Amino acid sequence: MISGENNLNHRSPKERKVEGIQILRGVAALMVMLLHIWVLELRFGNDAHVMPQFFRSGNCGVDLFFVISGFVMATISRGAFKNRSGIIRFVYNRVTRIYPVYWFYCLPALFIFLVRPDLVNIAQGNKVDLLRSFLLLPQKIKPLLAVGWTLIHEMHFYTVMVLLLIFPERFFLRLLLLWAIIVTAANMIISDCIALPPLAWIALHPLSLEFIAGCFVARFTFAGVGRYRIPALWIGFALLFAAAIFYAYIFPSVIEAAEWPRVIMFGLPATLIVYGSSSFNSIRTDHSLPRFMLLMGDASYSLYLSHALVATAVGMAWSLLGLGKILSNHFLVATMLITCLTTGILSYIFIEVPVMARSRALYSALSRRDFL
Repeated sequence: MISGENNLNHRSPKERKVEGIQILRGVAALMVMLLHIWVLELRFGNDAHVMPQFFRSGNCGVDLFFVISGFVMATISRGAFKNRSGIIRFVYNRVTRIYPVYWFYCLPALFIFLVRPDLVNIAQGNKVDLLRSFLLLPQKIKPLLAVGWTLIHEMHFYTVMVLLLIFPERFFLRLLLLWAIIVTAANMIISDCIALPPLAWIALHPLSLEFIAGCFVARFTFAGVGRYRIPALWIGFALLFAAAIFYAYIFPSVIEAAEWPRVIMFGLPATLIVYGSSSFNSIRTDHSLPRFMLLMGDASYSLYLSHALVATAVGMAWSLLGLGKILSNHFLVATMLITCLTTGILSYIFIEVPVMARSRALYSALSRRDFL
């Protein structure tokens, strides 16, 4: 989902070909961040709201993340099929990429939960399963760090990917298609009134189709199927904009009430956008891509994990100081935006990058000693 493999200053020529995906990752993170800032302005700001209702559709950034995640996994898994060391490395990279930074941001959420449990997961009655939250195990309620619900889907996807790596690579697309058929058929057969256990609920969740779509996009892209990239990009953005308008102003409950409409309304345009961006940027030079957005893409995981905590802290301080009585909501929104972006970038530089470097060094050391 959400986490990427690239470092802004150390990319191979091969990695440069998909820098369009890095930009999309940054866009997706910004969309989710703006959604939560919109929500928090309604909560902490005065009645003169400045952010339009359109920003409630920022949750489509999650769908974009899921498709991107499928693209990245299908890309980095090439050559790892039926390869013991490749599979071990895949698992190691996924675990060390997701958990350390996630746990770092779970700790302040845990502190808040222990001191003021009424402030955590308000929408679900402050219910939290701490063990499942920290391990990102399947659950039907939001985890301690609420944005971590997407990472639960990510970990399920990685688990299935590991199983697929056992088979020869030539069967990869066919197995993905089988996975998509199973998910689709199960949702057509199983009634909504049937209460599935958390593991089955995650395994059969329609959002898995967005991961699968990203995998297909990656394989088509690297097979040279790029002739439709420009139409796909424009159609994808047009469809996503139309879906965002529909969701924000006409029928917002359609996304919350069912996941199939979400996959169709947001997942399909996201797939077209990822396909168009990855293929189109594969023939561009580095200088044609905005460096700030590439940085946003690199820092997207830190930004995604930290922004809700940071923006909420700003909102609470704003409320306690009574600034809403003397300042416009413009200042509140701008403060949240700047603080979230700054925290995300600093977190990437001083937390994420060192963690990635140490995990790579540890893997190299373990490999030299034949532990892996």
